[in-house]
Amino acid sequence: MTQDTDLTNKFLDGFESNATNAAHTFMTDLEQELENRFSHQDSILGNMSTLVGKFQETLKVLGKDG
Repeated sequence: MTQDTDLTNKFLDGFESNATNAAHTFMTDLEQELENRFSHQDSILGNMSTLVGKFQETLKVLGKDG
């Protein structure tokens, strides 16, 4: 009986450790993925902002020349 209990406890401890490690790895990977996506989106928005600014400057120049 004690041996069965010890084996069960050993199994449960191993299972908990593996599940904790898997969850930690998943969360770390998820955080890195989100950081990469947000960084990429920030870059795209920055480029769009620059494009709109240059477009507005061009319209002002064309409006003054017209």
